[in-house]
Amino acid sequence: MSVLDWLFIGLLSIASLCLVFVLVFILLSVSTKQRMTELRKKKKLRNEKKQKRRKKEIIFLKRKSKSQLVTAVVMFFCGALFMAGSFYSRHYQQTHLSQRDSEAIVQGYYLINNIEEQLQAASTSENKAKISKNIIELAGRLTSYGARMADVRLSVEGQSTLTRMYQLMKELGVNLNNQPKEFLDNEQRLEEFTNDIKKAKTQQKKVFSYFKVNEDALKKRK
Repeated sequence: MSVLDWLFIGLLSIASLCLVFVLVFILLSVSTKQRMTELRKKKKLRNEKKQKRRKKEIIFLKRKSKSQLVTAVVMFFCGALFMAGSFYSRHYQQTHLSQRDSEAIVQGYYLINNIEEQLQAASTSENKAKISKNIIELAGRLTSYGARMADVRLSVEGQSTLTRMYQLMKELGVNLNNQPKEFLDNEQRLEEFTNDIKKAKTQQKKVFSYFKVNEDALKKRK
């Protein structure tokens, strides 16, 4: 499990304990008040020392009950804070990419761009055999995305968006990988692949938007 998983479990466990203590201190406070009420209802003692002792005990119980209630309130707020922290850590996991998915997205971004550049260069290049070889090599790396699944800790929408991108990348890689070396001379096929790349890049932008990936930073790193 990741650090965030342990953080979520830890914070949730502490929050649960705090709420248990809230209940315990409330029950103790009620019990203390009952004891105090019982003492007040008792007949006044003729012995002044015993009567003073009883009054002191009542005052002590009153303070004790108040202290127990204050402790319950403090524990409640602590529990609420820990609970909020646990849910925030879970929300963070649902809306942020894991390191594995982040690396896959960055690698896929450059693979698709490289394939697009190779296809564009094919129309003016005299060495189409080399370009074809480069494209097939890049396409082979794209096909591996078919085995990828989005992190299950992501939200349902996040998983769906990311998995769809992986699927389009795999399909693009498989289609390119199955082409003969001469496919660059077929303008119709080139147009089809250009459209496939546009679909993959459109889905890629949806992923960037959902997970707040800085595409400009990726362009600068290129």
